[in-house]
Order: sequence, then C-alpha cells, then structure tokens
Amino acid sequence: MSAAHQRLLGVFADAGDQRAVYRRSSDGEEMVAIGVCDRAEPSRRRRIFWRAFDVERDGTDRSWSGFERTASYTPQVVAIRRGDDAIDVFGDGMPALDDAVDVPPADLSGGATITERTPHDEDAFVEGVRRVADEGALPKAVVARRLEVVTAQPMAPAAIVRRLIDAYPNCTVFAIAPGGVEAPVFVGATPERLVEIDDGTVATMALAGTTRQVEHQSIKEAEQALLASAKDRREHRFVRDMIVDVLQPFCRSVDAADEPAILRLGEMSHLHTPIRATLDGDCSIVDVADALHPTPAVCGTPRDRALSLIRDVEPFDRGLYAGVLGFVDDDGDGQADVLLRAGLIEGRQALLYAGAGITADSDVDVEWRETDQKFRPLLDAIEGGSR
Repeated sequence: MSAAHQRLLGVFADAGDQRAVYRRSSDGEEMVAIGVCDRAEPSRRRRIFWRAFDVERDGTDRSWSGFERTASYTPQVVAIRRGDDAIDVFGDGMPALDDAVDVPPADLSGGATITERTPHDEDAFVEGVRRVADEGALPKAVVARRLEVVTAQPMAPAAIVRRLIDAYPNCTVFAIAPGGVEAPVFVGATPERLVEIDDGTVATMALAGTTRQVEHQSIKEAEQALLASAKDRREHRFVRDMIVDVLQPFCRSVDAADEPAILRLGEMSHLHTPIRATLDGDCSIVDVADALHPTPAVCGTPRDRALSLIRDVEPFDRGLYAGVLGFVDDDGDGQADVLLRAGLIEGRQALLYAGAGITADSDVDVEWRETDQKFRPLLDAIEGGSR
C-alpha cells in the first residue's frame, strides 16, 4: 500500500464525529470526503450519494439507526488521488486537511483476535430457500443472513480497509462513517460496479454466480464447474437480461455478450458479463443507478415479488448492505457500486452480511456454504491476515 493510501485513510480515521466516506475504486482512484456542505459549489466537483437496499423498510432495526436510508450531499471537502501519490484537495472550511495529506502515513497495522462468532437468521434463511427452491414462489430471490463477531481488542475500521485493499486490489473498497460519535462504520470490498457514466458512455456488469477453491479441487476446476453449472448460468442470465432491459429506455445502443466469462477477484471467482451502452438524452448517473437498483444479483426477479419475499422472510433490515454508494459530478458523470462483502464495525463488535441467489435448483446447505465464503474477506481483514 502506498504512503498516499495510508495518508487518506488516516484522514478518514481522524474525521471524528463528522460524516466521512472513503472509497478506493477497482481502477485505483482513491477518494475521501469529509463533512457536509449546506450548499453546492462547483469547486467541490463531486456530490456523494447512497441509498439503502430497501428504502421503504420501516427502520425499526436499530443497527442502522445512524444511517440515512438515502443521502445526496456535497461534502465539505474532498481529497482525490489518481494513479500516483499526488493528492488533490477540493473545498474549504477544513484547511487542516491540506496539512493532513502531507504528514507521514498513519499506523494502520495490527488485527483483532476474534473471540466469538454467532450466526443469525438460520431459520429465516432456510425458509427463504424453501419458498423459492421447493415452492417455486418466484424464479430467483437473494436471501441474506448475518454473522455477529466479537473481538478481544477494539477494531480499527481504517486498518480493516487497508487490509481489504491489499487483499482485493480489483474490488472497490469503501468505508462510510455517517457522523455522530456513537454510530458504527460500514466497511467492505465489493466486486460489483453498479454503473459508471463518462461523457455519455455507460459501463456496467452482470455479476452473479460465485465459487472459490475448496479441498481436493483447484481454482481452475472450480471455475470450470461454475461455467458448467446450469443453476448459476440461469441466475446470471436473470441479472444480465434485467440490466439490458433497464438500460434500453436511457440508451440508443446496449451491448452485452451472450455468454458469461470468469472474473477472479481475490480468492473468489464469479460469472461476469461486461455491458456497455451509449446514453440517448440528458440524464445523470443518479437516474440510471436508481433505475438499475436493486438488480437481480442482490434482490431477485421479478423485482417487486423478490422484495416482497425478502421483507417477509428476513427478520432484519439490510440497511446499506446490498445498497449503493456513488458520486456524481456537475456533468452527471460518475461511478456507483453495490455495497457487498461488508459489515458494520463498532468497537469490539461487528455485524457481517452476506447473501445467496436462490433458484429452483438451490440446495440449502450449498447456499449456506456460499454465504460463509462471502463472510471470509471481512473476517480475514478483521483478524489481520488472509487464508
């Protein structure tokens, strides 16, 4: 990790009770945004936006009480690093940030020993699988579960982020501190870009179907099995087709391959189809992101029926898990990511989230193991190493 990375992570860690967002994109751009400005000014160049997975959830789950369900705001100050160690700072009102990015890197070493792991929601997960796989309630639903972790030492969110960057350089790594001294920090390393728009060109992806190396099987053998899996290919096709359908009203052309390929990210591999399109008309990334989200990759299909099943089955609020974090500039361009491989970090406690796509071919034990695999990146980052 470069000194510049550590400096910006140090700025994030030192934000105190202010709202702070850190993001290191899969293409290497790094951003930290501190505070909230009460007026939009072009000199700040970027607005931050996020939305919960289900913005209509009633909010009785207190785990997410510090987070707005939707947000769109101009940060008080933004620092951006692109491609090298040079850092550009935009905005004012926090002159100390100019000095902070020039100081020696913060010490972000050291992990925390996990002393307790408590799975939650097993009965609800089994019920979700049963209703889709056995009863055929709908073609696909993504059912999530939680894992509660307690550590011997307090966890440092910025140090967890640093380890996620090292372990998953091709993912987008993020941290959101909503503001307030009692609020947890939401951190993760997501493999899924929801959408990117640059000068009228739209780039997005279908990402569904996951595997990793297991005992007595190489990663290449696991990937070949994934490519041959009718269940995973069907699940992936739901995502690809929905994205193409949603983009067509916004675009004059949409290009998506008919067959998926393998995308390997860290220890996990996924079925992946890149999708490109050309905008037709005046709209921003926020418009396109709102239309796309939630995709079948994190919700299911048809969307309304899948949301209804998730609300009925899952006894918790996903909050920002499987939600969206993005930025938009004055031209409407920007990037937005789906918030996966993630959890809430607060002191010695963490609440991790993971989901699995359930279809008619699903087996509850297989899907449970898949969610266990998806917890692994954050568990390794908490403990300070990787497997």
